[in-house]
Amino acid sequence: MKKFIIFIILYSSINGQGWGGREMPEIGLLKGTVVDSLTNTPIEYASLSLISNPSGEIITGGVTDADGQFYIDKIKLGNYKVIVEFIGYQKKIINPVKLTFQDKFDKNLGIIKLNASSLEMEAVNVIEDKPVYEFKTDKLVYNSSDDIVSGSGTAEDVLRKVPMVTVDQDGQIQLRGNSGVRVLVNGRPNRMGGDVDNIPASLIDKVEVITAPSAKYDPEGIAGIINIVLKKGEYEGLNGSIKFNGKHNQYNSINAVNGFTFYSNYQTEKFNAYGSYSLNNRARYVDGNRIIDREYSTNDDDTLLTNNNFINSFSDFKFNNQSERSGYGFKLGNDYYINKNFIINTELNFKNYTRDSEKNQNIISQIGGIEAPKDTINFINKEIENPNNYYIGSILEIKKEYDIPDKQFLFSLEFDKEDDSETAISALKADSTTISENSNGINIRFGYDLPLKNENKFSLGYDGKLNNNSEEMKFELTNDDESRFVGEVDFGYKRNIHGFFMEYDYKINDKLSIKPSMRVEYLDKNISFSKNVIEDSSPESMVYAQVLYNQQDTTYQDSYSTIYPNLNLLYKINKKQNIQFSVSRRVKRPDEGWGGPGNQIRPFPRDVYSRNFIFLGDPLLRPEYSTQYEVSYKGPIPMGFMTSSIFYHNITDMIKWYDNDQYAGSDVVTFRNSESGENYGADFFFLLMGQVIGGGYNVNTAFNPDDDYELNGKNERFNMYMRVTLPEQYIKLFNFEFGFYAMKMNVPGGSLFGKTGTVWANSGISKSFLENRLDLSLSVDNIFDQGGFQMDRYKEYNPVGFNNVNASENAIVETYRGGRTYAFNIKFNFGKMQEDKMKMRRGRSRGGDGGMMEMY
Repeated sequence: MKKFIIFIILYSSINGQGWGGREMPEIGLLKGTVVDSLTNTPIEYASLSLISNPSGEIITGGVTDADGQFYIDKIKLGNYKVIVEFIGYQKKIINPVKLTFQDKFDKNLGIIKLNASSLEMEAVNVIEDKPVYEFKTDKLVYNSSDDIVSGSGTAEDVLRKVPMVTVDQDGQIQLRGNSGVRVLVNGRPNRMGGDVDNIPASLIDKVEVITAPSAKYDPEGIAGIINIVLKKGEYEGLNGSIKFNGKHNQYNSINAVNGFTFYSNYQTEKFNAYGSYSLNNRARYVDGNRIIDREYSTNDDDTLLTNNNFINSFSDFKFNNQSERSGYGFKLGNDYYINKNFIINTELNFKNYTRDSEKNQNIISQIGGIEAPKDTINFINKEIENPNNYYIGSILEIKKEYDIPDKQFLFSLEFDKEDDSETAISALKADSTTISENSNGINIRFGYDLPLKNENKFSLGYDGKLNNNSEEMKFELTNDDESRFVGEVDFGYKRNIHGFFMEYDYKINDKLSIKPSMRVEYLDKNISFSKNVIEDSSPESMVYAQVLYNQQDTTYQDSYSTIYPNLNLLYKINKKQNIQFSVSRRVKRPDEGWGGPGNQIRPFPRDVYSRNFIFLGDPLLRPEYSTQYEVSYKGPIPMGFMTSSIFYHNITDMIKWYDNDQYAGSDVVTFRNSESGENYGADFFFLLMGQVIGGGYNVNTAFNPDDDYELNGKNERFNMYMRVTLPEQYIKLFNFEFGFYAMKMNVPGGSLFGKTGTVWANSGISKSFLENRLDLSLSVDNIFDQGGFQMDRYKEYNPVGFNNVNASENAIVETYRGGRTYAFNIKFNFGKMQEDKMKMRRGRSRGGDGGMMEMY
């Protein structure tokens, strides 16, 4: 750092010499006005750069005010050129501009007229590259369709580039530090489970982030909504692309981690046919360890401890898991234009997938204190999925527009079906367990938008979601003493939601508008669970048997109605700045939790052969409701754009991970409701000269009256991210990008993801060939070779109902997934859209507009 400071001082002193060995005086001044060439309207926030001739160094700059005027003073005398830029206009270069004693050092450049970017061509549609980020009134949009670097991965890689969104190394998605986020694909729930790494990045067009959705949207998702929009193709003629990609790390290489994607569309005046085919192989390596040390003491008789299973225990569980997943999928769709205002869309989606994995486990356990003997066991489990597993979905959508702008009617009907089965094998005792899962869903939606006078609008509609899921598990488990535990489990889950919504968008005046909305939902569900134990020679010696026996056969039925009010207030400071306030009620349903439908309510563990870590749900878990308040600001800054917000969530029945300590030597984790909670924080995002920097801070607190350690406490989270992108026209060789995400999280008694936090970084280069038809990229992910989930926590507590028992637990958890990974991606574009883009770029070159930085 000292060398760097010395270098700067020497560089400044050397370059400050001139004008007969003396430093040039800073007495130069430039002023003028920037206007639209056609309307003579002043252009606010146009940027000016003062560049030295002939070195090309940027000396200083400025930005025009509301009247289009600029004033730059304290300029060293010299020979310069001035570049004037603004989004949507051709760049203006004024050269030379001499500030000398001979030529005048106080200059008025007068009226500078910028020409709007335009290009006449034979095509009806002008195809233009979209800005990477778009900031709309109710959402942030990340356009990923042309992101060649992240195109080699999956939706997880794309989401890592989206502001406010984080995806950890274990695939859990969070929005502003909250995992209660609703992830949609094309506006519909992801029926392939909670993970999104089954979606190739090459098929993603854009990602929409909505932190304060109105009642028109599904209220599911405490943190907000992430909508992944897949490519459809809406360009005239034949268009498409072909992509190949591969990845390499120390565990797997290109032969096991690769993909191929083809997508195309053909549009005429009456129809638009589109489709895609993808083939993916995803090998993954995960290893880690989990150390749990529990101690109990009491001033009463020690029988109080033994009679209630309060036994000192220590366990050190190490594992590694190598899995290989492969699959293919295709999509076929068609838009039929009955006329310009009446469109019928049909679409068919199909996916086939399979996964084989091998998990090595090493467990050292000591039950009964430090004098008790230590047991060590090593064993291997395998999981083999049925190669005929599939998902199929079909959609019918009717859209009717009218000659009146913004008036439209929309109806959609969707059917989904998924069959999934797998077999788990314990090599230690040659046991096997089969799990079969079947899911069926129907989604119905219609909406009607009616514009009113003075730019007001009224909307109403209906959402219907009908789901029917069933699971069957046949298990066998042999203990070390050859005792057996064999049986069957059946789990059924049906849920129907009928939602009706109304929304009124009212413009009070040119500066103030209000949007009240309300949704009324009726929900009914039926949960059934039954077990049939065929053989149980020694169930008390198996933790899995104890857990399963503690789950009672049950049939649970419930139905209720809920009202979700919402209010959005928008105040426009001027044409480019606004402040928005929103208050809304949202819900986090336990049957939509992380890990896929049913994961939080399934009352039995599916991982039969995991002896140390057992996970199960709770069918009686209540929904988590949140009343949310948010104030956000959006507006331009010199050479860029910014958005920031502060928020507060008042929560009832908060859903919490719950560590059940009653099973000695094992870690059994489930979910429970905490009576109430709150979540508050702030976040910011800057887009400065095309570069991104942002971050946030939030506090999440849970409150429960029984003083249960697991249901009370405060979590703090800080995160920061940055992405630098340098297009080829600036560095002359290739496109370059670098980004990082840093996070630190404190929990009661310790921390997650390391005591000092963690940093994930990635970088890549890309290059276009054959007049931008062929794109090649190379990238490296997880540059610093960081691990995945980590926990270091110590807690002291009194078990619920036993205030005279003192307990402590020290938990250290570490997981590591893949590590530093190298990737390549090859993409070939074809069709009329690509030809139009090339014409646009060549037209820019002739017009002198090349490489203007987007400031949206």
